[in-house]
Amino acid sequence: MSNAMVPVSVGLGLFLGSLSWSQGDSAGEGPSSQHLGRTSGPRIVWGDFDGDELRDLYAIKEGGPDRLFRNLGDGRFEDVTEIAGLTALTGTRSATWLDFNHDQHADLFRLDQMGRAHLYEGTSAGVFEEAGALLGLELRERVLDAEWLDYDADGRQDLRVELEGKGPIFLHGLGERGFERVELEGPTLGCRVSRSLGRASR
Repeated sequence: MSNAMVPVSVGLGLFLGSLSWSQGDSAGEGPSSQHLGRTSGPRIVWGDFDGDELRDLYAIKEGGPDRLFRNLGDGRFEDVTEIAGLTALTGTRSATWLDFNHDQHADLFRLDQMGRAHLYEGTSAGVFEEAGALLGLELRERVLDAEWLDYDADGRQDLRVELEGKGPIFLHGLGERGFERVELEGPTLGCRVSRSLGRASR
């Protein structure tokens, strides 16, 4: 399939009209936070993935492959799903943009309907590479809920996930080195590292 440039008022509008919308979603607004709940979540995820200061959109379609549209700035959006390396992504429950390693390239995080977490690292060429397993985000347990935050105020993106039958854990961000799994010991701020990627336990 070749790249398609479509007017936002016609072709893209028809595509967006075919999406399943959750309560509170809007085609004109991005998600209010980086929280990915148990529900189907936002159908449209706005973000500037190519760094041109124009809002691009990642569209989640139930029962069909997700699509990535680049904002051309003239009322048109180009379907760049294939050249961005994001083809055949189906069964997405929710997604969000972030820059987990602060390399100035947007990364994409998604949860699928099976409760698996996926992280796609953005590159300078505008191509995404799935890197979750290499970075420590391959979880054996089913993920019910996920939220990006900086819980220890070290300037790096951390991920709080709620696991089925286990409760919440944190994946402490190490920048380019990935993530380490941290489990709360109790109501205090203390925590215990249960799996580490190149970082000493607390």
